[in-house]
Amino acid sequence: MQPINIEELKGKIKHFDKWVLIVDDDKQLKEIYQREFEKQKVGVLDAETGFEAIDIIKNREINVVLMDLLMPGLKGLEVLEILQKDKKTKNIPVITCSALAKKMVAKKALAGGAKLHLGKSDFTPQEIVQKVLKFIR
Repeated sequence: MQPINIEELKGKIKHFDKWVLIVDDDKQLKEIYQREFEKQKVGVLDAETGFEAIDIIKNREINVVLMDLLMPGLKGLEVLEILQKDKKTKNIPVITCSALAKKMVAKKALAGGAKLHLGKSDFTPQEIVQKVLKFIR
């Protein structure tokens, strides 16, 4: 058995200075987003529910959140409300997205604290990633 080469192992571990949290219950879409963000040297964490998202946001350093509004359990608008009430999280940019292409949905998201709302059917995943990247500090 060969000894482990620590330097070689370190080179294989991905290190990112910037992180995005993707909150969506669509696993395929999250994988596409992850590939696109990692091409841009941005690390990805993911959550399927609003409760998971809040836990991650409060315990990790996140630069931006890309969040679906329609999720099981706690919905995206409810997550926004919780984040806006907390001094530690209210300044984290949240970009919401939804398959619902209704103007009222976008208005509610923006009024709730989202920096941007995107209709999933209006943009490719690659275009959505490019828009989200503009909010990473």
